[in-house]
Amino acid sequence: AERFCLVYYDNLIRETAQEVQRIFKFSGLELGSQTIEFIKNSNSSDNNSVYSVFRDKKQDDIWRKSLSELIYTEIQDDLIKYNINRFIDVK
Repeated sequence: AERFCLVYYDNLIRETAQEVQRIFKFSGLELGSQTIEFIKNSNSSDNNSVYSVFRDKKQDDIWRKSLSELIYTEIQDDLIKYNINRFIDVK
C-alpha cells in the first residue's frame, strides 16, 4: 500500500473540494458536512490578510516571477539531485 499521498498545491487551490476528499479518503477519515461547508466558504470569499484562509485563489505561481534566475536554477538542480523533480511541474 502507498504510504504517502502526493498533493499538488495547484490542484488543491483549483479543485479544493475534490483534493480534500481524496486526501481524507487516503487517510481513512470521514469528510463531514462541517468540513465541506468550511471549504465552500473559504473558496467563495476573499480576505486580503496574508494569514487568512478565506481566499479565492485560482493559481499560485507568482513566486516564480519574483525569484532571481540563480535561485530558480539552484532549486531545479536540487530537485534533480535528490530525484524529486518527477513530483513537480517545472515551467
